[in-house]
Amino acid sequence: MSATGISTHVLDTARGRPAAGVAVVLDAADGDGWRELARGTTAAGGKYHLPLLLSPFGYSTYRGS
Repeated sequence: MSATGISTHVLDTARGRPAAGVAVVLDAADGDGWRELARGTTAAGGKYHLPLLLSPFGYSTYRGS
């Protein structure tokens, strides 16, 4: 990963493991709309920064290590 890269680690809290195959899109506000900056899919390990915790009842984020 480059020094300017952004990654995400998605956890399935209902199953207690990383969530593979989750589509991730990074958008930025651009005037009156949105502009796509990047898109990808989580790998088997989920990945590294900007954690996202998922459950059937909601989601949570926190600052990664």
